Formats: sequence, C-alpha cells, structure tokens
Amino acid sequence: MSKLFALVDCNSFYCSCETVFHPETRRRPVVVLSNNDGCAIAFNRRAKAVGFGQMCEPYFQIKDRIREHNVAVFSSNYALYDMSKRVMEILTGFSPRTEVYSIDEAFLELDGMEGRDLWAYAREIRTAILMQTGIPVGVGIAPTKVLAKLANKLTKKRADGVWVLRTPEDIDEVLRDFPLRDVWGIAGASVRKLNLLGIKTPLDFKRYSNERMIQKLLTKTGRAVQDELRGISCLAMEEVEDKVNIGNSRSFGVMVSTKRELREALATFTTNAAEKLRRQDGVCRSISAFFHTNFFRPDEQYHGFGTH
Repeated sequence: MSKLFALVDCNSFYCSCETVFHPETRRRPVVVLSNNDGCAIAFNRRAKAVGFGQMCEPYFQIKDRIREHNVAVFSSNYALYDMSKRVMEILTGFSPRTEVYSIDEAFLELDGMEGRDLWAYAREIRTAILMQTGIPVGVGIAPTKVLAKLANKLTKKRADGVWVLRTPEDIDEVLRDFPLRDVWGIAGASVRKLNLLGIKTPLDFKRYSNERMIQKLLTKTGRAVQDELRGISCLAMEEVEDKVNIGNSRSFGVMVSTKRELREALATFTTNAAEKLRRQDGVCRSISAFFHTNFFRPDEQYHGFGTH
C-alpha cells in the first residue's frame, strides 16, 4: 500500500471561524444561524452536547434554550469563512497533490510514506493548521479516499483528532462495526438495497462476491465504493482545471436554504475568482455560475446554471 490518502476536515467550521475572532466563546456552546437569522445551521461540539444539532431548526423555537445554556449565537458570514483558503494553503505544504473537496475539507495524496509514523504525521498536519489559523481539524489517513473519509469520521473519538487505517486487519476491524449508512457514497436508498442482499455492515459489503449484482443495484459508483473499501484506489484526485478558466467551486459546510445565502456566497466566490484573474493579469470574457445539491442525497436533486 504505497499510495495513501488523507482527508482533512475542519471541526464545526462555521462555529470554529467565529470562535477564532471571538475567543471569549471558546468554552461556550456556539450556534450559527442562516443569514436572515431564521434558523440554526451549524453547531459546535458543546452546543451538540446540550441538545442542539437539528439542522434548520427555527431560531424562534430555540431562543429559550439558547438563553438557558448561555449559547453564543452568530449570523452566518461567508466573507469570514474564507478562512478556508488559508487552511488549504497550509495543506499544500504537506502534499503537492491536494483536492479541495468542500469549504471545510480536502484530500491529500501521500506518496513515499513507507517507514513514516503516520499517526505522528497526521498530528503534525493538525498542529500546523491549529497554530496558524486557530481552526481545529480531524485528519484521517487510509489507502483510498473512501477509507480516508471513514477514518476521518473516527477522529471524533480521539482527543488528538487523528485516525490511521493502513493494514487490512485494522481496516476490517473498523468496517465490522461502522454504520453502513455513514460510508461515503452509500445513501439511504443504497443501504436499503444492500440490506436486501443481507449486507448489514461495510465489512459485509467489502466481502460480497457478486460484483455484477452490486453494479446492477448501485451502478458503477457503488462498485467503485466497494473496491475502495477493499483498499483498491478507484477515485482519483480531481485534476486542476485548465488555466484558461478560473474557478472558485466549493461545497457548503451546511445546508443552504435561502436565496439570500446563495447570493452572498456567489458574491464572495466571484470576488475570489476576480482576485485570481488580477494576479494573472488576465481579462474576463464571460462568467458562469452553477449550483447543485449533494449527489449522494437520497431525496430530490436540484441544480442550476447560467452564463453572462
């Protein structure tokens, strides 16, 4: 297993950004609201510990509980959350191949790590980001992107925020008890289909031998996930876009439910793209914008695209 992948994920990113600029809230529950303060969209660990965490819960319904638990409340601020760029810049110092997967997480391709203490390396990544930005992150390392994503979920069980899956024995031990629904790429409908085949755990899925049936039920994507669980890398790092195009594409760390939030995000992303254009002494011929929901969501999908 010479090739390895790391997934670095910022912990409660929106809340962590607010805490960096409001250090007095570090030991308090923190909740971030949508731009119009209509509903709660992000929660730190302390907020979840006292009962918060339901996405898009109306603010007026939780006001009393917020006062009761001395919760620090902030409106979402996409300009502030551009701290994500600094996190991603730091990660390029740990790998020449970095894929920014969303506003708060990125994949790193790690080569030549034979003989390295991967637990120590993961802690080194985490320490560098925390010291230079104040943002806590989880670092999961594994032979494939799906396993790295899974390892990252396990980091929340450790105080040092890291988890390494490398040997087949370590991987199988984790897959035996890990929830099937939490495997990256396996949505609710896919779980139900796999359950009908007697597949209850990721380890069952990994060991299921009728690959033709898996592809029939879950398409090529499902088969790729199965091989990734087997330690076979199928999901390559996303290639850098052609330089004639400048893109600023990010996934939101939380669900976006209003046009106002989309407008603010669009303005921020356009500003970032314009900064790149100026650094290259370029000119703009056209601007395109697109949005879509998470492809892995089991419910209805939405998308939009426009060019000016």
